[in-house]
Amino acid sequence: MNQGADIKHMSEAHEPLRLSADLYAKLETWSEEEFRTVNQQIVEMLHEAAMKRESTQRQEQNRAGKHPPGLMTA
Repeated sequence: MNQGADIKHMSEAHEPLRLSADLYAKLETWSEEEFRTVNQQIVEMLHEAAMKRESTQRQEQNRAGKHPPGLMTA
């Protein structure tokens, strides 16, 4: 992934999240347990979810006999 593109998108991403007070409190407790800020915790959760989704999509493509472009098969 292009690091410059990541930085550009990050600088443009200033939309506040609308979280309930209850959800925020839960995220705050969780983030404190992992020595992160709430923002870092949310970013980590989103990153993990995106990686899991990507992995699941690859597995589904492999089961269907489809392979992502550029992937060599044995």
